[in-house]
Amino acid sequence: MSIRPLRLPRDLGALAEMLPQTFLYPDHPEWSLQSDETAELTNMFGVFRRLWPLFRVVHALIPSFRDGIRGFVTEEDEHLAAAVLYHRMGATDVWDISTVGVLPGFRRRGLARQLVERAITDIRERGGKRIVLGVIEGNVPARSLYRNLGFEDFGGFVKYELPSAPASLDGSLPEGYTPTPLRRFDWRTRYEFAKRITPASTTSYDPVTVGKYKDPWIARPLVMILLAVRRTAERDLVVHSASGDVAATYGHTVPMRGPGITRIRVRLDPQHAILAEHLVRRALREAATFRPDLRVEISISHWMEDVIAAAESAGMALRVDNRKMGLRLE
Repeated sequence: MSIRPLRLPRDLGALAEMLPQTFLYPDHPEWSLQSDETAELTNMFGVFRRLWPLFRVVHALIPSFRDGIRGFVTEEDEHLAAAVLYHRMGATDVWDISTVGVLPGFRRRGLARQLVERAITDIRERGGKRIVLGVIEGNVPARSLYRNLGFEDFGGFVKYELPSAPASLDGSLPEGYTPTPLRRFDWRTRYEFAKRITPASTTSYDPVTVGKYKDPWIARPLVMILLAVRRTAERDLVVHSASGDVAATYGHTVPMRGPGITRIRVRLDPQHAILAEHLVRRALREAATFRPDLRVEISISHWMEDVIAAAESAGMALRVDNRKMGLRLE
């Protein structure tokens, strides 16, 4: 059994076949990938394969984009048995380990540790200063592994879901609050809002920086091409208070054909907690105008307690609780 660097785009097909099998948890079926998630993952890797010539052009022009997908895989008899995937977060020195997957028949052999150790070494050599990852709260073996490698808890998020998007929820806003469209590449509004509301406990490992929010102008056509090829409807709005301050942002991403998941998002200044229930319901209602048949998910940071309560009030059910863990390489 050997470990080697990820080879792109050649490995994309094998990853699409292998990864869904690594995220099956018989003892905790709520953690397992559902059929719509598997279909979405397969579609995403397929899009990457078709557009890889375009990615090569962008990589040549924007050095940080070369780190959009990195990884190592373990092979046995030329078949993938395990993988770790990671990427640089925008034009920053923070990296995210997004996937650590081992096929059931190859577990308890130390493969996950070996892969993550190789990832840490590679990230350090590429100038990374911090690494973040997410892990399911109840996944004791994984959390123990990351702690042994030096990772520390620094926050978390929960995922709530609904079987389909309801169109009948009242989403009217309280008097004095005004929603307006938030342009896809309006990085400044997102950056300044995140910098103001994100707790220091989170920024210790995942700092709010311009490089995380500002896409290079030359990469913007690629983003729009990806949305078009994936047939995805995406919309965000910013909510201003009567004084003109940004009180919240909210929006949705909806696959417009085939299986998939509708994802809604709400980011709220805790000083405007009155908006929480209105925004969750508004996001659900607006998403329903596109694909009311799809399952809906929302990810909410632990510190946004008002939004969590609003999701529950809207009938959404907790699916999984995730911890964020971080490692400093300095």
